[in-house]
Amino acid sequence: MAKSRAGLFTESFVRRKIERRGKEWIKEFTSGFPVEDFRYAAEHNLNIADTILKSDARRSMRKKLTPFKHLVDRVTADDFIRLVDEVSPEHASVLRQHREWLTNQLEIGREDIFGEGE
Repeated sequence: MAKSRAGLFTESFVRRKIERRGKEWIKEFTSGFPVEDFRYAAEHNLNIADTILKSDARRSMRKKLTPFKHLVDRVTADDFIRLVDEVSPEHASVLRQHREWLTNQLEIGREDIFGEGE
């Protein structure tokens, strides 16, 4: 079934709002995570999603994002790299070089936020 114009507008509005908040979070995250350390984590396939999503943050994010899970589930590595590139091109460069690691981190993050067991 095709979405109504109002439904499409609402989805677009929510996506832009999530992107704005995402950029704020990315700015905060990248300012505290030097590019060299970020590159090291990617090159050594370290899991940083668990570190980022501590239990309190996970619960808070789950509560805020649950109504928009369908949008979050559609975020691709390219989408995330685009957002990071707007905030920190150096970190985005690492992500481009380690796309498989990024994809894995996104999946771990989704599971941490929306997964079962909490």
